[in-house]
Amino acid sequence: MVDAAHWHPTFKQTPDELFVFHGSKVAQINVVLESNDDTVVGGPWLIAEKFKALASTGYDTIDAAMPVPKKPGEAYIFRGTN
Repeated sequence: MVDAAHWHPTFKQTPDELFVFHGSKVAQINVVLESNDDTVVGGPWLIAEKFKALASTGYDTIDAAMPVPKKPGEAYIFRGTN
């Protein structure tokens, strides 16, 4: 089960990759559109290890993510409480 996925159309270094979040882990996936050839290219990592800035703010899980309009490479990250 996936908790959140984030692809930002302006990631110049990895335009075909997205981050998939589940629990406290994240993996990086290379997406091949209109095929079944997607591959895991990184992870799974602990979110706190991969994104140290999120860990320092208490984000050890991610519930949703979306690109910040007109801010290439930036994202809004959301975490709720259970």
